Amino acid sequence: MQYYTVQYRFDAEDQGELSVLVGDVVRAAAGSRPEEGWLPVELASNPRRKGVVPHSYLKETADPRERTEAQSQREASPPGPGPSYTNAALAHGKDSLRGTAEDSRQPAATGGLKPSSKVNPAQLVEGFMRNEVFFKQLMKQREESMAKIESALNEAASDLAVCRDKNGQLTRKLKELDTAMNKERSKWRERVEEERLLLAQKAAGGPVATVTTTTTTVSASRNRFSE
Repeated sequence: MQYYTVQYRFDAEDQGELSVLVGDVVRAAAGSRPEEGWLPVELASNPRRKGVVPHSYLKETADPRERTEAQSQREASPPGPGPSYTNAALAHGKDSLRGTAEDSRQPAATGGLKPSSKVNPAQLVEGFMRNEVFFKQLMKQREESMAKIESALNEAASDLAVCRDKNGQLTRKLKELDTAMNKERSKWRERVEEERLLLAQKAAGGPVATVTTTTTTVSASRNRFSE
């Protein structure tokens, strides 16, 4: 069974996640392995606390029980001859320099840059694909709406052209009717004037030929009118 030391604090946000602090020791669940950057673990100090933790937040370590047994054996063994004063000082100096170099190479547990716990390339790709599909659907709907609007505008323009053509035809017919009515009015005036002259000559006792001629003219006028 693998054990890990928590390198960064993690606060659970979703159900099934496990909150851990820096320095906590966790062990992987039996038969589990990292999936999409997450690892099912349980606290070594409290196995009832289980959940998934970002695998990048963990650092593999030895079994705490083995470390405790090894430390107990070292404490139980008799102390060997200590180094001389000079050798002890040199050994302490080397250990200090080694520790300083290792600290400079590793970021601090609390102040270092934390890797993103929610970054999942597969989820990012899926999100981009969903956005692209939604954008394509939106553009298609917009094109269809614009096509319908353009079709309606063309139909309205065609109807307007037909109305203008009919309006022009109606205007021409009205002008022709007005002209014909004016001509008929003129003819009626002329006929009424001829009738008035005939009646005046008849009343004055004019020549019969004149009257006959006038009567013939009036009859011809009436025939033309009846036609």
